[in-house]
Amino acid sequence: MATTSKQRLALAICDFLSSSLEDGTLSSEEKDSIDVAINCIGESFKVDPSDKIAVKSAIGSQNLMQIYGVYEKLKLSGKALGGTADGTYLYGAEPTPQVTEVVTKSNAQRNGMVLWDEVAAEVAKEFPDVTQDKMLVDAMTCRMVLKPESLDTIVATNLHADILSDLAAALAGPSASRRHPTWTQRVRTPVCLSPSTALLSISLEWGVANPVATFWTSAEMLAWLGEKEASQKLLDSVERICEKGIVTADLGGTAKDGRRDEGCH
Repeated sequence: MATTSKQRLALAICDFLSSSLEDGTLSSEEKDSIDVAINCIGESFKVDPSDKIAVKSAIGSQNLMQIYGVYEKLKLSGKALGGTADGTYLYGAEPTPQVTEVVTKSNAQRNGMVLWDEVAAEVAKEFPDVTQDKMLVDAMTCRMVLKPESLDTIVATNLHADILSDLAAALAGPSASRRHPTWTQRVRTPVCLSPSTALLSISLEWGVANPVATFWTSAEMLAWLGEKEASQKLLDSVERICEKGIVTADLGGTAKDGRRDEGCH
């Protein structure tokens, strides 16, 4: 019976080689060579590859190929998480160095969130001017409500950020006033810039959809395209309209969405 991790791995490799012959991955012409390889591995690690119980105990419910498939997915996930963290750091570090809060739940989600923590820590090393703190998502919700002024830039996965962004919108203003950039792994270019869509269908039905986030998103897009002057003009026009009190019901006003649109033309 295999008693060490190396012996269990040796049995898993032998099982993989045998299965490759059985499922046709390797041709029958390779059988003699594979049998020799299996015997050599068994003798070297002092295990019996023909012991089905020992093999079953070593690999559990998944064979070596399935286990490697999980590893590949985690490896790809790590790259994707790195892209998310990179994008947030680049975006959050302008125009001045800031404090970045990494939201996690690694105390309960011991696989994906642990990986997220590790990747975020690695990415942080590339941005020495940005200070990184880590906070559990439940503690972050309390901090956002009680001390929102203490927060600068928040880095989170979609699972948590989708909830936290709605909370932020409720604290700072209606969700229709917020914009959500979405990042690609090519971090200097956002995949898409879009306004928050929470409660949008109801707002459109009532004719009181707040267009601020749409204009804000458009201004951000112009800035990324290098049209900073046009971006600033669009933001200035939105501010002027709001200062005049032309606001929709979600901001305490009576204006319909069409009137605010006209004010920005």
